[in-house]
Amino acid sequence: MGLAVQDSADAIPVDWPEGASVAYYVSANGLAWVQPVHALTGGTLCTERPLTYESMVAAGLRDHARLFEPGSKVSLGLAPRSLRPQLRRRPRRLMLADIARELSPDLIVTTADRAHHLRRDLLGLMAQGGRSYRHIRQAQIFHSVSSKNLKYSPHMAAYDLLLLTGPEMRDRFVRLGVLEKVRWTMVGVPKTDAIVRGEMRREEVLADLGLELSARTVLYAPTHGTMSSFPEHGLDICEAVPGEHNLIVKLHGLLAMAARDGEVKGYERTKGAVAERERAAFIEEERDVLPLMAASDLLITDYSSVAQEFLVFDRPLVFFDHLAGGGVQAAKTRRRGEWESIHACGTVVTEARALGAVVERLLDSPEEKGEQRRAMRDYVFYKLDGRAAQRAATALAELCRAC
Repeated sequence: MGLAVQDSADAIPVDWPEGASVAYYVSANGLAWVQPVHALTGGTLCTERPLTYESMVAAGLRDHARLFEPGSKVSLGLAPRSLRPQLRRRPRRLMLADIARELSPDLIVTTADRAHHLRRDLLGLMAQGGRSYRHIRQAQIFHSVSSKNLKYSPHMAAYDLLLLTGPEMRDRFVRLGVLEKVRWTMVGVPKTDAIVRGEMRREEVLADLGLELSARTVLYAPTHGTMSSFPEHGLDICEAVPGEHNLIVKLHGLLAMAARDGEVKGYERTKGAVAERERAAFIEEERDVLPLMAASDLLITDYSSVAQEFLVFDRPLVFFDHLAGGGVQAAKTRRRGEWESIHACGTVVTEARALGAVVERLLDSPEEKGEQRRAMRDYVFYKLDGRAAQRAATALAELCRAC
């Protein structure tokens, strides 16, 4: 009989294999996703990002956290706020082979969408110092329910187990032919368990942020990179939200990191404008967005996975589509994902001057697009029953036993 651990009084214990060790790679914004599962399995939480490590420590996980320093690499990019190319030295991203070499666990679970799995081919052996790590199993738990195409790639067949969030993810991987090559199961989204159990209370979140408890609350949560509305339109979007409402601005972890490095246009002006509002909070630290959603009556986003996550609450969605009609490059950027189905669950706005009226209308009529939201919610999420972490941990335990 293995060690039984549990994450809350009403959780079902997981029969974890005696002596089996597990390490988790935690990407940006991935801690909230994996933390409920880690509470059931134990193990080491690994990251190369100081901001993510700080989040682990703040969550009381210092004894389980490991900050790696995998070195740096030189890359060619654009200078901040210009089109002038320059060479930049950046930290190298952590690979699962780094974790395998340092910790030698029985199982590595990753939340990252990119191809950083352990490789067992000739080129992989060369890149991994001649080691295949065949004794180590590897599982993909993802870190979002995004419509972006990054995770929908043939490289996902290299893992020993995929823990899928729901029917939508399953169907997209079926179309790629991935699921016929890899072990998989649908578990749902572990971080939604706390919502189902009623552990996220609006009043507590608003009080913690110093916001008005009786005011209606708007959350603006843009994505990062070239798909983000924040650099060019963040200030206008924030100013378009009527002042009598609470405004919460939540930056994506990678957007916040780029902003700290001085690489995000308009960052200081937007942050300053939000600070001057009577009822507002500007959040840069890497934290779970779901409690902020629980406190919000409406979400404004662009091409972020927060739109899918907000479906759990069945509240109005507004999409600021800054790439619409933006020319060839904007159209190319937009093709990085599939947006029609999620955009159909809300109202699409292309100009900030129209945003205020849309926000007011949807706050007064929250049932607008409700049928579409609920249908999409049931397609994205598998069993919103508070047991997603339990299913994920059980599947990982079974994979360890199969080693």
